[in-house]
Amino acid sequence: MNLEVIKKLIPWYIKLGIKIMLSWIPNKEVFLRPFGVIYKLGDMMKSEYSLQVFISHLKGSGNFDPKNNVILEIGPGDSISTGIIAWSMGARKSILIDNGNYQKTNP
Repeated sequence: MNLEVIKKLIPWYIKLGIKIMLSWIPNKEVFLRPFGVIYKLGDMMKSEYSLQVFISHLKGSGNFDPKNNVILEIGPGDSISTGIIAWSMGARKSILIDNGNYQKTNP
């Protein structure tokens, strides 16, 4: 079975629980990055993918309208695309919180 199919079958709350448990491991990014299962950075650098994810979250929240609202993203990884997309859709403010400095500083 394809790894991407398996990842889609696991509910978000189970992934979150696993990530919280793994957060206690020192140097976890170095250890887990080669596996690409939990800590895979880079997908949100693709504008089409970022927009698709943002829209799916809006739909999942009952078609929430970001206009004049504050958007919070926990774990943006290496991309600030959520903030840019939210701003383009009229959000008043975006707050992106992560436990490390993962953002790309050059394109």
